[in-house]
Amino acid sequence: MKLQTLKLSILILVTQFALQGSASAEGQKYMGVATCSSSNCHGAAVPRNSTNVLQNEYTTWAKKDAHSKAWRVLTTSDSKKIGANLGIENPAQEPLCLKCHSTYVPKEVHGEKFAIEDGVSCEACHGAAEGWLKSHTSSSATHKRNVENGMRDFSNLQERAKYCLTCHQGNDNQFVDHRLIGAGHPRLSFELDTYSMIQPKHWNYDQDYEERKGKYEPTRAWLIGQVEVARGALALMSSEKRSKNGIWPELTMFNCYACHHSLTQKQWRAREYKNGPGELRLNVSSLIIIHDAMVEVAPDIAIKMEEGLQKLHDAYKTGQAGSIISNLDTILKNDVERLARVHPLDQKTSAQLLKSVVNFAASTPHLQYEEAEQLAMGISALLSVDSVREKRFKKQVDDIYKSLKSPEEFVAEEFTAAADALKKSL
Repeated sequence: MKLQTLKLSILILVTQFALQGSASAEGQKYMGVATCSSSNCHGAAVPRNSTNVLQNEYTTWAKKDAHSKAWRVLTTSDSKKIGANLGIENPAQEPLCLKCHSTYVPKEVHGEKFAIEDGVSCEACHGAAEGWLKSHTSSSATHKRNVENGMRDFSNLQERAKYCLTCHQGNDNQFVDHRLIGAGHPRLSFELDTYSMIQPKHWNYDQDYEERKGKYEPTRAWLIGQVEVARGALALMSSEKRSKNGIWPELTMFNCYACHHSLTQKQWRAREYKNGPGELRLNVSSLIIIHDAMVEVAPDIAIKMEEGLQKLHDAYKTGQAGSIISNLDTILKNDVERLARVHPLDQKTSAQLLKSVVNFAASTPHLQYEEAEQLAMGISALLSVDSVREKRFKKQVDDIYKSLKSPEEFVAEEFTAAADALKKSL
């Protein structure tokens, strides 16, 4: 079912699926994917059962994972046209592009087999391998020891989401702004559980995995991912560097189709604009979804969020939103993150959250595309907790994704009707 999200992501898969390689810890070198690709290491043609790792991880990445193609995308005619629109002669050599389309680290930490052309490589996620490349193959190696030797630890979902978002949302040092989108770059979107599932896994969620890294829970991944996306959005709003472009606001903070919609469809006759016709509307979809989730599992947190959400847009227009943004971020950090880490998000709780999200999707008129997109991915994540329910409602969820086939063709009423059909089936 989650593979249906490819329908809404097809335009961004080509250029977006990339994570930035961070500067190596203590100057350790990035050794290059060639050091992982031996058939005796991670380059086997098929999975092996003789060890607790599949040993075909490199093969999976090279053949099926979009991250491996991230640099090559920069050599395509579309990327060259985007570059030309921006005054960039060669995107494949441009730091602005390489920061997310490659393992972009200083030359002094390039190992002998390192190649920028490898795109978003093994080490972009797992970290510079010089310190752990040899030791991690030892029969006595443990995940804890590998981390001590410099391997990046992504068993913590919060840290995993933050790292993914360095490119899939951006930060003060790198981001896809409205100028890049205007030049042709796809807009950015992210949901931790869904985006994790639409890429081919190079590991098994088995007993060994759980013993080393803990149990993977889709609901927890979804909620933690929403928190980090929401905090990233608030950071964008409060950043002098990212929130403004001269005298203009940075338009990627807002819902795209608050402006980019067709007046010939006479939408203004049928739709509600929440007292804001003709205005930019802040894209706070993850904040809205978190609030709705908290209504179900932690009403006290929902109440704390509600006042800020009601005032945020108008306060931001007048430049008086600083305290509201700070307060919302504190609630996310101190209350929602804590709950997401420790709350028993079992099947019962997941079912309650699913009902709440579906009700919101079915009863809220004229959702923006960004809001509908996050709701659809949340529904997928929450249904995946129960494989029987996931299979039972596959058709209804497929219909939801059909309404999201592209932002340009999105009709809010079709999404609401599809969500209502799921609501009646639950």
